[in-house]
Amino acid sequence: MGQTHSQEPVSTEELSARLTQSFATKCLTPLELYIFKAVFKAHAHSSSDLAHWPQQTLTSFLNLPTNPGLPISHVIFQLAAYVGAFPFPSGAPAILTNEALLRVVVVLTGRHAKVLRSDRHMWEREIWRGLAVMDRGLEVEKSRKDEPQKQDESSSAVGYEIDQPLDDDEEEDDGEDELVLAAFDAMDATAAFAHGERSNVQHAVVPTDNFLTVIMFLLLIAPLGAQEGLKKYTADLDEELLQDLRYRAHAILTSFGTESHAGISYKIFRRVIASTLPNLFDPLKNLFEHFFYPPDFDLSKKAKEFKPSSTEDEKDKENKDTKAAEIKKSRPLLPDPIGELITHPILSQLSFVLPSSILYHNMSLLYSGSEDGFSMPTFQSSVFNWQSPTILIVSGSILTQANSSTQSRQFSTSLPYKRLKPSVPESTPVTYAAYIPVPWKQTHKAPFGTRDIILFQLTPQHDVFRTSGLGLSFAYFNRHPAAYSGLGFGSPLAEESISNAARAARRGSGDDTLPLGPVSLHIDDSLTYAVFTHDAKSGGGAFAPSMLPASCRLEPSSSELEVPLPSSLTSPVTSPGAPPEPSRTHPRRSPQTSWQDIFAIDALEVYGLGGVEVAAQQERARVWEDREAARRRGINLRTGDIDADRELLKLAGLVGQGQSGGSMG
Repeated sequence: MGQTHSQEPVSTEELSARLTQSFATKCLTPLELYIFKAVFKAHAHSSSDLAHWPQQTLTSFLNLPTNPGLPISHVIFQLAAYVGAFPFPSGAPAILTNEALLRVVVVLTGRHAKVLRSDRHMWEREIWRGLAVMDRGLEVEKSRKDEPQKQDESSSAVGYEIDQPLDDDEEEDDGEDELVLAAFDAMDATAAFAHGERSNVQHAVVPTDNFLTVIMFLLLIAPLGAQEGLKKYTADLDEELLQDLRYRAHAILTSFGTESHAGISYKIFRRVIASTLPNLFDPLKNLFEHFFYPPDFDLSKKAKEFKPSSTEDEKDKENKDTKAAEIKKSRPLLPDPIGELITHPILSQLSFVLPSSILYHNMSLLYSGSEDGFSMPTFQSSVFNWQSPTILIVSGSILTQANSSTQSRQFSTSLPYKRLKPSVPESTPVTYAAYIPVPWKQTHKAPFGTRDIILFQLTPQHDVFRTSGLGLSFAYFNRHPAAYSGLGFGSPLAEESISNAARAARRGSGDDTLPLGPVSLHIDDSLTYAVFTHDAKSGGGAFAPSMLPASCRLEPSSSELEVPLPSSLTSPVTSPGAPPEPSRTHPRRSPQTSWQDIFAIDALEVYGLGGVEVAAQQERARVWEDREAARRRGINLRTGDIDADRELLKLAGLVGQGQSGGSMG
């Protein structure tokens, strides 16, 4: 008789041991493994002959802050205790033994990717699970929804599915534990996974208070390097910094819909992280890299023992890395001098979207309206010679109808007649920003920029607006007497981006307002007022609308304002990029939020990215332009003192004070 051979069951302990061994040999170098074991042994506590790390030990080793205003210790320990049970979530919270802590360090530093087939969102999901708790309310609600419906209800007509509104918030998670499955696959134990446990993400949420604390902590440690001690950033954790961290963290937290949801579900978490906070958890990697760079551990002797001889290419790379680290160390974390808008927390907020390597130790203040004056010529002379990426930040307060001035009313009348609700009540502060990866220039004939330009809403809610691929009106800078003067992003205001026929048609019909883009930021030519428009019902703009789930956007604060149309405007102008009316082939989607923030500018600043080398290049170009301005005006000072020459030219009104320094544009 034939016999069937069945694979003997493997215990969870054996599978965990296999994975830990794979992590140790394939994800860590021999030197790193030696350091980790030595660090664990030096700090381990023993209970019932079991060596482990309690919460206090992990807190002390990582130098986590103990300030009651930032209670992060228990949250990080909860995360570690969950990941320590990987890949068996039912084993959480795990005791942090040597093997469990090794799994924590390998997963949270991202080194697991050397063994497991996974992408970034799988790693982020493990972090979400480590922060989440079961929500019994959701579990009861789900069980009610799963009850079979009555026969008469099931037979009733419900219409076509295409007629039902589609809400992106209802998108179901696929439920697959890809990272866990990859772990079993790496251990040749996929069958065990198929019959084993899975973590349910549908009945769990991350508590709002805990997540606010996590965001505050990540804002604090965002600049942390792998070999830096955390005390460098926690030593100055006073009440003023805590308030700034809390303010920025709350703006980010609102993006997860905490105003309308109790806790943060995985569906919301994944959507928001992917669209607006792709680098949010990166600081955790360097935090747990601390296990390989302990401050009280002498690596010099052991490094030589474990390290093989380097090739010439490896030595060149090491020398370059060392030189780059020395240059970085010599530069301040924040720009010096610094303006009003850039702080440690706001720079960290930007680093959750942009690479931190281009921000920290790498910024120069090019223009500050408060210091240099709010004028387009001064802006141009300060910014245009910078040949690397820049960041523009503008803040102000929503205009009030009660306190409007003649100038503010003139600005308002230059805007399209249809007004949208502001995102916040009148007089509330708002902050917007833009990342511009190319040098600035005047837009005589066409807009400038690339598809890598990004717009940000930083307060009162964090949001990100990337280019849509549907238009090229990325950025413009138009000085008087241009038809539409000012600077901004997302509107077709460059001189020739609007055809003469279209412009004549608009003016002939009595409509001489600014043709703002559906998603756009416009600053007037006096740099006094600005407007950010987010018209989710329009289409065809250079920037895509918000990717936040509809239920996560803050509700606009007041009713929509409609400015009476002139009598000559008898019919509305339809945008050529407007979406078609819903039909059987175009299903309705849940409406996204539209808003329009018209605000008086309090501060406007531009920062150059690129460090001291680019700053020196810009200074040389500025000096050359000053001398060229003097030469073209028939002035030859020949004092030999550049600074003195510049001051004399300022007194003569030829440079500075709103002059462009000789630009012929």
